[in-house]
Amino acid sequence: MDEEIIERPAQTSGAAPHNWAEREAMVATAAYLRAQKRGFAPGHELEDWLAAEAAIDGRDQET
Repeated sequence: MDEEIIERPAQTSGAAPHNWAEREAMVATAAYLRAQKRGFAPGHELEDWLAAEAAIDGRDQET
């Protein structure tokens, strides 16, 4: 199965993922690091994931 290519947003700097699998891996890593930073307190998993997606997609400057 071919993976869909994601275009790099023009306004972002840094490495943008080239496909959905790479993006998902980057988001998962960023979400894990956010959880680690707050001591893995439960109940913030969705917040971590959505913030990581925003950061990876260039919609947010906080990582």
